[in-house]
Amino acid sequence: MNASTPPTANFSGPNPICLNAAATFTNNTLLGFYGTTSTCTRAANIIWKIKPPSSPTFFPAQASWVSAITFNLNIPIGTFNEVGVWQIQLEAKNPTGCDLPSTVIKDFCVQ
Repeated sequence: MNASTPPTANFSGPNPICLNAAATFTNNTLLGFYGTTSTCTRAANIIWKIKPPSSPTFFPAQASWVSAITFNLNIPIGTFNEVGVWQIQLEAKNPTGCDLPSTVIKDFCVQ
């Protein structure tokens, strides 16, 4: 029998952020455990989303902004093109087994 534990999503980033500046958000997710054999594996599927101040919904971060090794989010120059409170969301879940998502949303001031 195999039991899984979900990851716990978390990240950090600069606050405030200058208008039109680049910014890096560091993935600090605590990985969960999952598996289908007698071995437990630690990994997570990471999904980043961004919500500008004038938008009612989040949009997915571009794949090219996410590091394939650390899963940090590197937002390029010109993306933060609106003054106000932006929201960044990180969702983490196990690839298999207990795949309940863990989600964290944080506010970042762009000025």
